Amino acid sequence: MSQAELDRAVAADDMARARVKSADAAVKNAHARVRSAQVDYDKTFVRAPFAGAVLRKEAEVGEIVSPVPSSGGLTRGAIVTMANLETLEVEADVNEGYVSRVHEGMRAEIVLDAYPDERFPAHVRQIVPTADRQKATVLVKVAFDRLDPRVLPEMGVKTTFLADPVALSETGAVAIPAAVSIPKGALREARGRAVVFVVEGDRAVMRGVSPRPLGQDRVIVSGGLAPGEMVIVEAPAGLGDKTRVKVK
Repeated sequence: MSQAELDRAVAADDMARARVKSADAAVKNAHARVRSAQVDYDKTFVRAPFAGAVLRKEAEVGEIVSPVPSSGGLTRGAIVTMANLETLEVEADVNEGYVSRVHEGMRAEIVLDAYPDERFPAHVRQIVPTADRQKATVLVKVAFDRLDPRVLPEMGVKTTFLADPVALSETGAVAIPAAVSIPKGALREARGRAVVFVVEGDRAVMRGVSPRPLGQDRVIVSGGLAPGEMVIVEAPAGLGDKTRVKVK
């Protein structure tokens, strides 16, 4: 091969290498544009920081939304209002004169205004360490022992705090947990939660409970039952709430 041919071959190789580098740069530039377009596309979605349910739509199409709403009322501060239904709890205002009787972990019962005949077992989760000067109350947060799908945000409720019964021992008075022992055969499952049927007059009333094992044939129930109440053991499958029954 002559020198001229060799020079032409080297020049052609350099040109091919340059085209490869140019094509590689074009590919990288295209990938960068795709990533930039993906970022712009993701900005068209509004994602909540937690999984939950939308309670209210705060803004309509065409309205301006900003994290800091304007004082003129033309700018909304939120698009929707959401709630995590797995963390629903009751906020109760307890009078300052009675808050000393309440403690964290204390048993409680919650009655929804929508279901006045059913008691939901609960416990005190937190006593907020501050008071409302105007109302002279302390905020107490009460958590459900087991959530029920019928419980919805902003529902009206009544909360009853269950005082720990006192038993006497050789060393004096000691507090024992408020609990009732019942046969394991009295437990049923309804709507994904543990329930028992209590005889009230001539009716079988269903109540939600939170059972804990106690031996082989019995369980301890905290909340939902009071000592001395009659429960139905081995209830028939067709038994429903408020069904008429006869005690033999």
